[in-house]
Amino acid sequence: MNRRWDYLYELKPIPLTEHLVAEAARLVAQDLACWPLAVQEWARPEDAARFARLLAPGAPRPGPAVYAAAFHLARLELMREVEQIDDYMRNERWREVTAPGTGFEALLLISRYLVEQMLAINEATQGRIKRPVLIDLLQRAERHLQAAPLVIAPD
Repeated sequence: MNRRWDYLYELKPIPLTEHLVAEAARLVAQDLACWPLAVQEWARPEDAARFARLLAPGAPRPGPAVYAAAFHLARLELMREVEQIDDYMRNERWREVTAPGTGFEALLLISRYLVEQMLAINEATQGRIKRPVLIDLLQRAERHLQAAPLVIAPD
């Protein structure tokens, strides 16, 4: 008897939420691997002008430390750790990871992008994907991004 497909029967089914989180993490990392980010719309109109230089073709890509800090800030935002975010900003801890010039704006851009993506997932699933799962999704996306090759978008 051919036992070629027996292993399929023994596989455990993957819950839909787990599959969604894994796929969303991969897609978010894929979006972040390209620079400049492909921002479709802004939650606040003034952000379009503030971040225009960062999103212009040929804009320099932020370093890995900026991405790590942006993921950290996005996780704090999703955990509603307002005091920690306030401490980070008030004490200008971002200076440790950002380059002079547009470094701070790059940190804000990436962290806002991440938070907006997570809130969009929450909204699209009608609140079924809760904040702790979104925090896990961010951690997975960060791991994917660290393993992915970085791409500079053509002009």
